[in-house]
Amino acid sequence: MNLLERIIDRGLIESHRKVRISIPIADRPGILHKLTGVITSVGANILEVIHDRDSSNTGITGTNVIFNLETKGEDHLKQLLKEMKKDFPLCKVVS
Repeated sequence: MNLLERIIDRGLIESHRKVRISIPIADRPGILHKLTGVITSVGANILEVIHDRDSSNTGITGTNVIFNLETKGEDHLKQLLKEMKKDFPLCKVVS
């Protein structure tokens, strides 16, 4: 079963239906809410959120947020990234 799960996950990743996005943000009230609003407005599904305040590249007042998301494919992912980069230009796909 574990092997089957990994095969399915790999297929979802390769087809851009499952994606991990990293976004450095300011660690202030409401910023994470704004970010999840962008994700929701495009119709992506949030599977997991990692809120990493200890990341070395965010500085003292920042944090790094990593989302594991479910999308409808490559075009949907491109649309999501386009919308996210309007307010969060440093967001990037990490897998």
